[in-house]
Amino acid sequence: MLTLIAFVLVVGTLVVVHEFGHYLAARFIGVRVETFSIGFPPNVYRRRIGDTEWTIGLLPLGGYVKMAGDAPGYGSDDPAELQNRTRGERLAILFAGPAMNFVLAVAILAGLFYVGMERRIGLSDPPVVSYVAERSPADVAGLRAGDRIVNIAGEPVSDWRTAMEAIIVRPDQQVVFGVERDGAQRDFSVAIRSEGPDAVGVAGIYPPNPPIIGAVVPDTPADEAGFAPGDRILRVDGMPVGSTSEVAALVRSAGVREIAVAIERGESQIVFSVVPRLREDPNTGETVPQVGVQFQPPFRMVRAESIPDAVREAMAETVRWGGLTVGQLGRVVSGQGSPRQFSGPIGIAQASGEALRRGPTDVLLLMAILSLSLGVLNLLPIPVLDGGQIAVLLVESAARRDLSLGMRKALMVAGAAFMLLVFVLVVYLDLSKTGLFG
Repeated sequence: MLTLIAFVLVVGTLVVVHEFGHYLAARFIGVRVETFSIGFPPNVYRRRIGDTEWTIGLLPLGGYVKMAGDAPGYGSDDPAELQNRTRGERLAILFAGPAMNFVLAVAILAGLFYVGMERRIGLSDPPVVSYVAERSPADVAGLRAGDRIVNIAGEPVSDWRTAMEAIIVRPDQQVVFGVERDGAQRDFSVAIRSEGPDAVGVAGIYPPNPPIIGAVVPDTPADEAGFAPGDRILRVDGMPVGSTSEVAALVRSAGVREIAVAIERGESQIVFSVVPRLREDPNTGETVPQVGVQFQPPFRMVRAESIPDAVREAMAETVRWGGLTVGQLGRVVSGQGSPRQFSGPIGIAQASGEALRRGPTDVLLLMAILSLSLGVLNLLPIPVLDGGQIAVLLVESAARRDLSLGMRKALMVAGAAFMLLVFVLVVYLDLSKTGLFG
């Protein structure tokens, strides 16, 4: 029930905002709006206010705004009918829906940046590899600690954020990493693997995650040796470490023998001798050597200093996300990307429920991402979407004449059939992620 409530709350808000953009633009231009519907029939609510009938449909998978005279070839000479307005005015009405989704995404992100939002530590750092997971794609390819990633698949990367984004969207692909090592540039071919139901690309290298102890488990070797929260681990068995992954790997490889662990506490360095004990790893279920420390999460609170700063940061984030969405759509169409990285109604409902359980910040962040995605997808040149109708108007403007009624109908039928096929595909992919198909 919570998942359904969250889905209706998140998707319903995005649909209302999108359709309200069309509504406001139409009213401002002088087009009569006959129906404003959230959801699709059968209707559970209906009320007429002025010229407009406001309805709520039982199927919460979208909505629509029905304008007077919106069907080509029908209507009168009434200037309040859509087909009697100029092409520029009709374009403005079509663009208004996606534009409102972009505005909503910026507004939500600006609010989150202003009140404060947790961000991953190290994403803005130069992409210098501090640790390569054993037997990972990067390890097999020959990458090693100290390498600086210069480009991935020919695309330059300047920080860990762009590096990770380039990896995540390329699962199951052989990708060339341009790396700077000892002052010279070398290329390594990395077979990025796919992980998880969403087919996330993984190479085995990650942004810095400083090994700072957040908690010490009672009655463990670390507790008995004197480790304390706030200690930063510098070396394990004489090997320098810069990430939590390196610490875990070295402790596991040491087994249950005595090892020296050097930590930094304030301005002092202390060396402890500990003997790891075999314990079950809660993440994998394996029994592995552990010393009994829990590391601080690699996140920090980021807060914009002013509202203008928050808006600027939100706009930059929106542009970046939009570029990632368009890029991944292009890769999927060209066969270079995985459609499993996109979610349909089931996936969105599950994500909405999980976000609602975590708290309002996660719900708002999900709404911003989905609002941006909805705006981008609606601009695709598919006839039943805003982008398809915009494309038709632009073609008509270039040709200086309207397309025939038969051509328009054929385009709408083809567009509807294509969107139905896409809907079936994303629902199938959603169901496959649940394990329903084995």
